[in-house]
Amino acid sequence: KNPMNSFSSANERLKYLAQTNIKMPKISIIYSSEILFMGGWLKYYSLNKAEDIFIRTMREKDQNLFSKINFTDFTYYNYSYLAKSVKYYNYLKNINFDKKVRKDELILVSKKP
Repeated sequence: KNPMNSFSSANERLKYLAQTNIKMPKISIIYSSEILFMGGWLKYYSLNKAEDIFIRTMREKDQNLFSKINFTDFTYYNYSYLAKSVKYYNYLKNINFDKKVRKDELILVSKKP
């Protein structure tokens, strides 16, 4: 429901992946964009912010783990929910200029970490 908690949820699984015989396994973090999960949060914040929070938390809590895996990207499941959240987020951005959100946060495709 919130990217601040997402690293805690994925941490154990990421450690298992880092211990495989594959050197620097390629990892894609999957966020559910359904309303009961990240969809509600994404209505008010950008994809980049969600991903930056995950990466920053991981670096702060376990730099060693971060150096053993290769993040390829983030994956968002179910696209129709994601599209609705991003559309609402962009709508809010256009009517509320006081938030001062950068234009590069108004994108649907996220950047690599």
